[in-house]
Amino acid sequence: MTEPLTISSWARSRGVPRSTIRKAVRVGRLSGPPSGWDFQWRASHPDWTPPASTNGPGRANGTAHGRRSGNGHVASRATSEAKLAAVRAEREQFRLERERGEWLRRSDVEREAFSEGVRLRDAILGVVPRVIPIICNSSEAEGYRLLDEELRATLAGLCEKEAT
Repeated sequence: MTEPLTISSWARSRGVPRSTIRKAVRVGRLSGPPSGWDFQWRASHPDWTPPASTNGPGRANGTAHGRRSGNGHVASRATSEAKLAAVRAEREQFRLERERGEWLRRSDVEREAFSEGVRLRDAILGVVPRVIPIICNSSEAEGYRLLDEELRATLAGLCEKEAT
């Protein structure tokens, strides 16, 4: 007499984690007893191929547990170590660039942008007290012209300070 299939044994025979099978049952891709799941599994996973052999729980094709790629295969240790080395190299490269001043902290950039905004606001607001006495003693057209000239000069002065 054959032993009844369980979720664990069925998952082990297919080389996939139990959690994958439990999720498939929960969302309705697999229903009924495990003995009838083969057809349903192939219908919902057309690119799936069964493992060549299983060597104990969770060990498809004789490999140890590892991160699974999108197609259900276990990543090799060498692949995982290569990815880890690439991440470490990228992190070290970032650290060196930051030390050389190629990267800025967000808080430093925000502080500098805020101080530049304050400087711009103060420069523009400083135009009015300089121009009001002149505008009051001139015609409306002359007042607009003077205000326009003063604003343009103030903004040009700000641009010159940034360039230096």
